[in-house]
Amino acid sequence: MQAGDKSPAAFGRAPLLAALASSGATLLLLRLGSGHTLASRRFAALPQFDVWVWIYAAEVGIAAALGIASFPAFLLLARTTGRRATTFAVAAWPVLGMLVLLFGPQAVGNDPLWLATGRSIGVNVIAGVFITPSFAGLLLIQTRLSALARETASAVNEGKAGGLVVELA
Repeated sequence: MQAGDKSPAAFGRAPLLAALASSGATLLLLRLGSGHTLASRRFAALPQFDVWVWIYAAEVGIAAALGIASFPAFLLLARTTGRRATTFAVAAWPVLGMLVLLFGPQAVGNDPLWLATGRSIGVNVIAGVFITPSFAGLLLIQTRLSALARETASAVNEGKAGGLVVELA
């Protein structure tokens, strides 16, 4: 980052539109196929089904807004930390997701909804894709701060700490 760089705009219409579009698509996708079996139709008629659908729609909507809003900051961090650190940070997210899927808590009981497990995994994967810039950005911040710590002492000794002060501000 240079002294002339502007901070990324995290607010605007894009995160809101992404949240609305992804929430609406999630509502439609979860509603589709909810009547394939008699047990599915009974479950879809319960108020709990509506709560389940709206919770997943909110999860994907929030993830989309967060991903869109944090993407400019992620790009700045990716440029300053380098390709290798960015690759490892982005690759860590699906690895963590697989570990949670394999060893995380499992739902107790029988879900009568047709393809309920597949739908839940699909919605969580979509939300995970949207959240990737935020997760990778958190990892890249640590890398960038470590590099700044090494640069600070030499820059102060040389009297050229102005750029670091601007970046830290």
